[in-house]
Amino acid sequence: MNIFTSKERIQSIFCIVVAAMIGAYFLFSNSYETSTGVIDSQKNVPTLVIDALKHNHATYLANVWATMGFLILAIGWIISSEKAREFFSNSNSNSNSNSNSSRRVCLNSIAILMVFHSIILFDMVYESERVLSNIDIPGAQYFVISMNHAISSVIVDGVFFVLLWTLIEQQAPKDNNA
Repeated sequence: MNIFTSKERIQSIFCIVVAAMIGAYFLFSNSYETSTGVIDSQKNVPTLVIDALKHNHATYLANVWATMGFLILAIGWIISSEKAREFFSNSNSNSNSNSNSSRRVCLNSIAILMVFHSIILFDMVYESERVLSNIDIPGAQYFVISMNHAISSVIVDGVFFVLLWTLIEQQAPKDNNA
């Protein structure tokens, strides 16, 4: 006996995917995470600074690529799933409000994630600059995240955010009165 209709299954899958994307986004975007939190007294300052910059740089790259991966996955799901497109564009009077509210939640989530993604990337730039402030260490500049990197990452990922937004927005409920 099947207790879920296909529409309820799609809603459940949609909620799980959105929750997983938001959770994974915040999990992978913590630029202040440390492995031990204790400074090893045996290491000298240049090594500590370079290690901090390496960690910040690795976190930055993981954030950019994980975000792009989740966006490509979501775009692929919308493009390849007929049921997902039907769900967002369903025009039945009973399900129209569910479809509209799910679509709005999804669009709002995309906008919020785009803003958080941008804030986190720029915060990593400032963290990188803060670590190197008043210290001149040879070789450390390789791991510094420049503002140009952050701006280009926001633009590239922003294109994917806008593409996902547009794909979902195009699935607006059709008006049968016309």
